[in-house]
Amino acid sequence: TVRVDNGPAYTAGAFSTAAIDAGVAVDYTVAGAPYLRGSIERVFSTIHTKLISGFDGRTFSNVVEKGDYDAGARAALTIEELAQALVRWVVDVYHNTPHEGLGGQTPRICWLSLRKKVGGPLAPNEDAMRACFGITVERRLRSEGIQLYSNKYQSTELQSIRREYRTGQLRVRFDPDDLGHISVDTPKGWLRVPCTTKELHGTSLEAHVASRQRLLAQYGEEAAQSEA
Repeated sequence: TVRVDNGPAYTAGAFSTAAIDAGVAVDYTVAGAPYLRGSIERVFSTIHTKLISGFDGRTFSNVVEKGDYDAGARAALTIEELAQALVRWVVDVYHNTPHEGLGGQTPRICWLSLRKKVGGPLAPNEDAMRACFGITVERRLRSEGIQLYSNKYQSTELQSIRREYRTGQLRVRFDPDDLGHISVDTPKGWLRVPCTTKELHGTSLEAHVASRQRLLAQYGEEAAQSEA
């Protein structure tokens, strides 16, 4: 179960659909009643005190507290670096720090002990994660398969779908951290389809685009002939 407020990002159909596809129940809080969300507000306070306050460039809680502090001039992190710091702090520090609400146990030890007692569902595999949370685009299914970022994706099962259902445009989802496979929404459900270029298995979209840009900058039109 994931518990969220009523912000537009959480009430959007894409959010609830992805959660349901992943087997996650969505529990919405009561709108206009912040006093019912004390636990998460306390977590925000802990993150601010234990982590965020250690960085320069903070904007503080309000303009009075901020005063004449020039946050923009002291900006020290990119969004990616901040996201990495948040994850590392939660996983390495918060989960391993004794918690008063857990009787002095750490969240990690409490989680492991409860898993032994009551069990729990396994995390979705990479194919399910891609089908539920991947970036969605539409692509036409042709005899050579599906093309995405100049790469072709093909399988026997995909071509069987094309011949049986005469499909045209299909929803496609991909993981920007691994272009090795895509998930295709077919009349028979989500289908895992591999890239015909095996070197792309495990390659991120960012690395792939950067590589193509370097080739084009260095070789121009010859890049297409020597791409392999």
